[in-house]
Amino acid sequence: MSSGPQRLVFGRVAELYDRVRPAYPNELVDQLVAWVGADARVLEAGTGTGKATVQLAQRGMEGVGVEPDREMARVALRNLAAYPGWRVDVADFEEWQPRADDPLFDLVTAAQAWHWIDRDRGTAQAERLLRPGGWLALFAHEPEFENSPLRVAIDEIYADLAPEPSAQSRAPTEIVPQSSAFGSPIELEFRSVVEYTTQEAVDLSRTHSDKLILPPERRELLLSRLTETIDAHGGVYREHDVCRLWAVQRR
Repeated sequence: MSSGPQRLVFGRVAELYDRVRPAYPNELVDQLVAWVGADARVLEAGTGTGKATVQLAQRGMEGVGVEPDREMARVALRNLAAYPGWRVDVADFEEWQPRADDPLFDLVTAAQAWHWIDRDRGTAQAERLLRPGGWLALFAHEPEFENSPLRVAIDEIYADLAPEPSAQSRAPTEIVPQSSAFGSPIELEFRSVVEYTTQEAVDLSRTHSDKLILPPERRELLLSRLTETIDAHGGVYREHDVCRLWAVQRR
């Protein structure tokens, strides 16, 4: 995986992450079901706390979640307790090995996680573990920031207290190489507008890796200034969310 230890910071806030991170659009899950069927076998890279995994399980899919952080995997296992057709293995996706009785998978997914995975090794792993005709589907929330006074004020806080480059989520098309094993890519997007209270917005910020790696005093100052700023602008932060899906079919 890429970005070294930064990919493993989420376990520090696993319970908060599970509580405040958004789920994925039902329309996106509908599309995955349309491609592979509700009885598909799934391999999920970077399961996290199982936000997307549970949505797939609710549709009838079964499979394996692969998660490198033990604390995140613990929460995912708890969330999947009602779905005995799922297990969570603690491992890096690129190095994970299936059990002898694991069949080839119908679907390999990564929700908000592919940017942490070495793209060449991750793609080779998906090629190896997908059945012919199976799908590799990568998706992620990517907010589009409006040019509002509140957003300008928030950006000024980040520029002041968190200016260092960080490993942020990027569109899957930017990080997945072409491969002769797959067909032509399909790209879809699902748009929504989400409103957060001050506390919800600050709690969400607490789960972002670039905030988690800040020195504690600077992180708390940043969060305090975010709280004051959102409160001063009415106590509501409005975000335009774009959930992008990138998918290819195994030849």
